[in-house]
Amino acid sequence: MKKVALVLLSISVFMLFLLYLLPKENLYYLLEQNLKKESVVFSNEKLYDRGLQLEVMDATLFYKGIESAEIGKMRFDFFLLYNTVVFKEIKVATIAESFMPLNVKSVELKYTVFDPLRIRGKAEGEFGEADIFLHLLEKKIRVILLPSEIMLQKYKNSLKQFKKSENGEYVYEQNI
Repeated sequence: MKKVALVLLSISVFMLFLLYLLPKENLYYLLEQNLKKESVVFSNEKLYDRGLQLEVMDATLFYKGIESAEIGKMRFDFFLLYNTVVFKEIKVATIAESFMPLNVKSVELKYTVFDPLRIRGKAEGEFGEADIFLHLLEKKIRVILLPSEIMLQKYKNSLKQFKKSENGEYVYEQNI
C-alpha cells in the first residue's frame, strides 16, 4: 500500500512540475496563430508566466481588422484535467453601443476532460449575467441571459434575438 501511495505521489509531483515548466507563452502564440485564421487578432498585450497560470494584460482585440474590444486581463489556468480562461475588464468598442452595453466585468470559460465535448462559461457585466454552453461536436452555442435593467430598457432590439422563457431568462441558440 505504501508503494502505491509513493507511486501516486511521485506521479502527482512530476505532473505538477511538468505543468509549472510548460511553455505557456508558446501555447498562447500557437492559440494566436489559430485565431488569426478566423480573423481574430490580439495586439499590444503583455504576457506574464505565473507558474501554473499565464496572465495577459492590456490586450486589444481585432476582428476582421476592426478594433472590437479592450481586454484588461486574461488569465489562462493550466491543469491537465481542468482548464480555465478568464477575461476581466472588457470594454467593447463603441461601434457595438447600439447593440449592447459596452462594459463587461468578466467572462470565464471552463474545459474539463471529464466532459471533453463541451466548454462551459459564465459572463457578467452591464448586460446582466449569462451562462454559456459550447458543444464542440455539434458546433452549437447556447447562451442563457438574465438581463439587467439597462438591457431590458435600452436594448430591446438585441433581446429579440433571444427566446424568453417562463422564468425571465432569455435563451439564444446558434450553430457556429
